[in-house]
Amino acid sequence: MDECNHCLKLWLKAADIKNISTSFLNEYSAIQQFAHLVESTMSPEVLWLCAANFTDLFSSLSNVLGFHSNSNPIYRTEKVIYTSLNLLAFFAIIFFAAEVCRKDQKLRETSKKAAFMLSLSNESREHGKLLYRFIESREEIILSAWGVFNFTRSFLLASTASLISFNLLLVQLDTYKANKV
Repeated sequence: MDECNHCLKLWLKAADIKNISTSFLNEYSAIQQFAHLVESTMSPEVLWLCAANFTDLFSSLSNVLGFHSNSNPIYRTEKVIYTSLNLLAFFAIIFFAAEVCRKDQKLRETSKKAAFMLSLSNESREHGKLLYRFIESREEIILSAWGVFNFTRSFLLASTASLISFNLLLVQLDTYKANKV
């Protein structure tokens, strides 16, 4: 998408507007088709992978907070390594999928600016209108996990906040139970 965005900026400076708009429309359509193909084939797997990673992160944070103590050093070492990899995988999936959404928004913004610039000239006004209608007719590329949640940067923040909040809630409930006994 970065390359498409860069090419669009270069094309605006070129002289052959008709070929430029056709090339951009074809390229953006191919990007959208590829994104929808990836999402339709990988959504269930990504959902279960994220759920498994989140569950492991939750249980590991519970271990750190003292809910499950295990003195076996091999188990602790394995848990630290496995949790580190899960943490990296969980946040990498969310971050890179959110980047696709952000880059699409950036490309759409550049396209709208290009459409406006094209509409200023009488000879390229129709191409500007066509480009604007094309961008407006296409839905935004937002990758999701089987439609359960959309990968955006706000989801990254929300998942981190819920992970910490639920574990702190468990600490509170455990403290209440310990004081009661």
